[in-house]
Amino acid sequence: MGRIGPQVGTPASMRALNQRLVLERLRGQGEATRPQIAADTGLSKPTVGQALLDLEQHGLVRTTGRSLAGPGRAAVVYRAAPDAGHVVGVDIGRRAIRIAVADLEGSIVARLDEPNRCRSGSALVRTVSESVERAVASAGLSPHDVVSTVVGTPGVPDPATGTVHRAPNLPGWERRGLLHELVAALAVAGSDVDVVVENDANLCAVGEHALGAALGVDVLVCLTVGTGIGMGLLVDGRRSWRGSWVRTRCWQGPSRRRWGRPGSWCSTGEACAARRVGLRRTTGHSTAIYTPPGGRGTQNDRSP
Repeated sequence: MGRIGPQVGTPASMRALNQRLVLERLRGQGEATRPQIAADTGLSKPTVGQALLDLEQHGLVRTTGRSLAGPGRAAVVYRAAPDAGHVVGVDIGRRAIRIAVADLEGSIVARLDEPNRCRSGSALVRTVSESVERAVASAGLSPHDVVSTVVGTPGVPDPATGTVHRAPNLPGWERRGLLHELVAALAVAGSDVDVVVENDANLCAVGEHALGAALGVDVLVCLTVGTGIGMGLLVDGRRSWRGSWVRTRCWQGPSRRRWGRPGSWCSTGEACAARRVGLRRTTGHSTAIYTPPGGRGTQNDRSP
C-alpha cells in the first residue's frame, strides 16, 4: 500500500526532493544548523529553511538548541526525529517467533519471543499477527504508529503466488496463497503500513552489510546453519538473485547441529530491513545505520 507522490518536474516534486535531501543529510550525518545543511547539500539557505519548516510541521525534524560556535547570532540546530515512525522486525523460526519494534534510528523499544508450537500455516499466521500486536502494544504504540513490518522466514518467498517454497520445517507454510494471508493479517485496516516478507538469510546479509561484520564489503555471502541451512548473497551491496539459486542448490535439509548461543538473536536483519522500508516511507531512501545489540558481527543462533 504505497502513497501517491507529486508528479515529477512540478514545484511540489522539487519541494519534496529538497525535503528528502535535507532529511537524508540529518539522518546520515547527524544534527546540523541550516548553514551546515546548505553547505553539505548544495541547496540555498532559503531553500533549506523552507524544507526544514515543512519537515518540522510533519514531525520529521525537531530543534535541539542553538549552536554557539562562531561569531554572530547563534544558529538553530536541527536533528531528525527518530520517533517519527516505528518499524517491526519478525523472525519466524521452527522453535520460536522473535519480534523487535524499533524507531527510525534502529533503537529497539520492545522485544517479544514467542514459542512456535503451530502445526499449520494458518495457525502460524495467526500467532505471528497476534504476537506483533502484543509487541507494538508493549512499546506503548498503536498499530498506526508502525510504518513498515518486515518478516524473515525460512525458504524462498514467491510474492506472485503468495507461496513460500522449500520451507519443510514449518508445517503448512508452503501452502499456496499463505503469504497473502500473512500480509493481510499484518496490514492494519485503514493504515499505510508496508509489509515485506523475505528469506531470513537474505535479511541477515542485509543487516551485516549495513553495520555488522560485512560493513564496507562489496560482495557478501552469509551462511546460516540452524534447523535448516540458508544463504544470502549481496553483490555490490545489493541482493543478488543468484543467491536464491545457490541457496536452493545447497540446501541439504534439517541440520542436526545448533550453532551460536542458545536463545540469542541478532535483530540486525529483520529490524534493519524494516528500518530501510520505514526510511523510504519518509525520505524515499534506503540507507540503513542500524546498530545490532552486542556490537558488530555478533554470532547468532539461527536454529529456531
